[in-house]
Amino acid sequence: MAPPAAVARLAERLRLDPAVLAGYGQRAYTRSDHVRLAAGYLGWKSAPADSAAMKTLEQFLLDRAMANGGNWAAFSPLSPLAVPLN
Repeated sequence: MAPPAAVARLAERLRLDPAVLAGYGQRAYTRSDHVRLAAGYLGWKSAPADSAAMKTLEQFLLDRAMANGGNWAAFSPLSPLAVPLN
């Protein structure tokens, strides 16, 4: 469940009653569909697991984690996408 303050802010920005957003994400693929749409709008692309782009991303995330004391929890929103680096 989203934090009430975030729901209120989003509802305000969309000029909606916050209650309208109460059921958001109940359909199994709603969030992933919306992430896909947003990524397309922003021009983001996926990278195959063994590609140079993915290796660059892995190195970037490793460097950030090490700069953060080796704490991968700093990347918890990315945990479903995390790729083991060892």
